[in-house]
Amino acid sequence: MPSILRGLLTLSKRINYKRVYPSILHCFLGTAPISLDEKSAFENVFEMTVLENYGLSETTFISS
Repeated sequence: MPSILRGLLTLSKRINYKRVYPSILHCFLGTAPISLDEKSAFENVFEMTVLENYGLSETTFISS
């Protein structure tokens, strides 16, 4: 969810974030679109690719 993505970005700025799960390379984002700036910021901070499936939210569980 975009609100969770934004919350994680905000939290990462407040703490000394270190990547904990290097085996997680992708995350799915559904329910609403996000800006390219937010997507890029999340990918840079968390070192994973954001795969958007907005409009296909019902497939998030199946595809994961």
